[in-house]
Amino acid sequence: MAVCISLSRNIAKWDEALEKRKILSQASFEQMWRPVRLNDGSAAPYGFGWQIGKTDSGHRLVEHGGAWQGFAAYIGRYLDDRLCVAVLCNRAGARAGYIAKRVAGFYVPTVAPRTHTVVHLNPGVLSSYAGDYRLEDRFTIKVSVAGDRLEATWLGEKISLIPESDTTFFEEDSDRRFRFVKGRLANRITATKVARMENFICVQCGTQFAETSAAPSRCPICEDERQFVRHTGQEWTTLERLQADHHNRIEDEARQLLGFGTEPEFAIGQRALLLQSPGGNLLWDCISLLDDETIAEVNARGGIRAIAISHPHFYSSMIEWAECFDAQIFLHSADREWVMRPAAAGSRIQFWEEPILSLWDGLTLINCGGHFEGGTVLHWPTGANGKGALLTSDIITVVQDRRYVSFMRSYPNIIPLGASAIRRIVERIEPFSFERIYGGWWEANVLSDAKAAVTRSAKRYLRWISR
Repeated sequence: MAVCISLSRNIAKWDEALEKRKILSQASFEQMWRPVRLNDGSAAPYGFGWQIGKTDSGHRLVEHGGAWQGFAAYIGRYLDDRLCVAVLCNRAGARAGYIAKRVAGFYVPTVAPRTHTVVHLNPGVLSSYAGDYRLEDRFTIKVSVAGDRLEATWLGEKISLIPESDTTFFEEDSDRRFRFVKGRLANRITATKVARMENFICVQCGTQFAETSAAPSRCPICEDERQFVRHTGQEWTTLERLQADHHNRIEDEARQLLGFGTEPEFAIGQRALLLQSPGGNLLWDCISLLDDETIAEVNARGGIRAIAISHPHFYSSMIEWAECFDAQIFLHSADREWVMRPAAAGSRIQFWEEPILSLWDGLTLINCGGHFEGGTVLHWPTGANGKGALLTSDIITVVQDRRYVSFMRSYPNIIPLGASAIRRIVERIEPFSFERIYGGWWEANVLSDAKAAVTRSAKRYLRWISR
């Protein structure tokens, strides 16, 4: 970068010398204002130190501007009009070029910058332009909505873009105009819009997927025989859209057991449970929607130390929750293949393999299998006033007759489990005492004599499948 300290009268003398060809030959003048030829044979609108172009009205204009610490300067020569305007400002952010062009318009009205008519756009139109635009693979322009206009940020500069049509915007006190063309931002150079990366959520099962620019073509969890793809086909949403038209019902299911479920009903309609314990809170199972109200309520209860999930139908937005509350996730390794949104490097997910995993305050994860090979239940020894409770989701599902529970490989497709799977579930929970069972949906609970209910339910199930 070169810096020259000058006065306006010196620039006037210099321009007069240029005009009268006192300092350069005619050939040099022609070369100075001739567009450069690039190596690929194309022409670029730049000569020797001059930007070469035309005004909106077609007048030839060569110009140059710049800024230095606390100063801004511009010079423009209108070749067809024998007019030169130079502006020196003692303010780095001053629009010296725009000032000069407005001054030029007083002498030659046809070269004045065009006037703008402000229009008011539908918020949806403005939102459609928000995103990142990559400029010739060099840097990114970020465009966001700011009230009734757009705001563009690049190289540390913020520019307010005011709409003058559905596709064209202008910068206040500037002759710069910006036009959006099918996903691109067009100025003097073209910036290609970077596709917005989103974590899409399956509407049927509620599972959040890894970031993609477009919705995934399929949901492996729904295509599995334990779930289903809705008759109208696969559908997707995002957490942002879900937050716009859904909210979470937040209610105590029991002392120190807070339930979260989304309304209107979403995915499989499940609810998650925040188990509040002295050594740290554990979120049992998960739901897709996480919003400000939910975050505030969880923080008021002491946050989340870890998340443990029964099986893949409850994985939902587990990474979103884990990142929000800086929590670890416990999943059984047998269900590793069903994780659709892997955690970032230094994974928050701990895959465990043994039949049981001891946590803190006596909390224990028990791998029962059944519905999924990694199917897990949680034993809460101090639940039910110290008599113990089991949080089961639908690994052991609570049925309408609360004296019983049941077991299935697939609930919507009514695929039963075999005898060996039922026996394994009963054997795995046998060492643990529990008076209550809390299932995977609101009020789907067995509130007394729950261990006996599992035993008699298993016997009934085995009796009928053996006939």
